[in-house]
Amino acid sequence: MKVITLNPNEFTHACVRLQQLIASAGVHPDVVIGIASGGDFVAQEMFPQLPHSSVTLRRPSTARKERKWVKTVVRALPLWLRDRLRLLEAKRLARKTPKPMTTESIQLPDLSLNATTILMVDDAVDSGVTLRTVVQAIKQRYPQAEVLTAVLNVTTLNPLIKPDFVLYPQAEVLIRFPWSIDYR
Repeated sequence: MKVITLNPNEFTHACVRLQQLIASAGVHPDVVIGIASGGDFVAQEMFPQLPHSSVTLRRPSTARKERKWVKTVVRALPLWLRDRLRLLEAKRLARKTPKPMTTESIQLPDLSLNATTILMVDDAVDSGVTLRTVVQAIKQRYPQAEVLTAVLNVTTLNPLIKPDFVLYPQAEVLIRFPWSIDYR
């Protein structure tokens, strides 16, 4: 597994490639829902012309990493060490048993009743808990719609949900996005 850093231009290019992958499959979503916050950025880049909504559901560990002092310290580290920390975190997550999340805390968007294809977008799938939970909630609320998923990368070999569209599959790449805690 390797770590790649996407600057804003490279991020845009990756989103365009993912959008082209979706279009080549003949998929034309009516609405795009980004999983906050990374999925929102990906959704906006991929389909700026389509209606967008957002859903927030995050792992508890994310809040701990977003403390200001943590960001300051991590961003000051040399790139090789930031890469090593990412790889160690990915290995730790891969060994952990994913904890289920409930759909009760999700604020679902109000979508048009005639939306037939909903595209759920996130930046990455680690365990798959977040994406699976959000997809289940959307399917319960909008049973008439086809719900598809798209992400830029999958970081583990056996996530709980396999995205329908993925740019970097099979746990081969970890991506440092422009909004990542360790991006500078």
